[in-house]
Amino acid sequence: MKNTAFTLAEVLITLGIIGIVAAMTLPAIISKKQSVETITRLKRSYSILSQAFKMAEVKNGTIDSWTEWDDAEEIINKYLIPEIKGAKSYGKAQNSVLALCYDENSKLHSNANVLFQYSWMDGVHISSPFFTEKTASFLLQDGSCIGLNPKDVEVYVNNVFVDVNGPKPPNIAGEDLFFFTIDNNALRPYGYNWNYEDMISSSVTNACNRKSFHGGFVCAARVISDGWQIKY
Repeated sequence: MKNTAFTLAEVLITLGIIGIVAAMTLPAIISKKQSVETITRLKRSYSILSQAFKMAEVKNGTIDSWTEWDDAEEIINKYLIPEIKGAKSYGKAQNSVLALCYDENSKLHSNANVLFQYSWMDGVHISSPFFTEKTASFLLQDGSCIGLNPKDVEVYVNNVFVDVNGPKPPNIAGEDLFFFTIDNNALRPYGYNWNYEDMISSSVTNACNRKSFHGGFVCAARVISDGWQIKY
């Protein structure tokens, strides 16, 4: 019986094809894995925070009746942290560009030698809706960071911020930073009352579209509207 074997050239061609296929498919696999992990962490943080508000309401009355709303740190320390095991307060933001659970381990962006913690989808750094000595934050046991504004910051009333992986990168709106609001005594994704077309539009400011000006503000609303999926 004649023995058959692959030649060296055939082996190299096969390995080359495998390498090409891997190079084409691996980024998509990694991206999918990251999206699933982001959604899982976002769901968990949203659930923990929603439950904390509900439990605090049972003890202290409805959210809008809490008299401390002029101080986000007080709201966090008095109403939320007691309802969340292992939560750690970070106090008020030292400034508007180093705002949420900031410490020496936080991933920072740099632009013209200016350091900032977060950017919008278009790469522009985020200052507002974070506010110096007003926005406060706390860290969950799983490393997620929750931020909160008081009532007295212009139009940004009771904004809630969720960074699903805390100080770790990428620190970009819609990727690991998501925005919520408190409306009618309920925690809702910011933009929940937008129509879907505006939510995904590249021409609408703050939309969940990478080409939108200051895009990413309504990505939590889009994720939930898309059945807890990242489709952008």
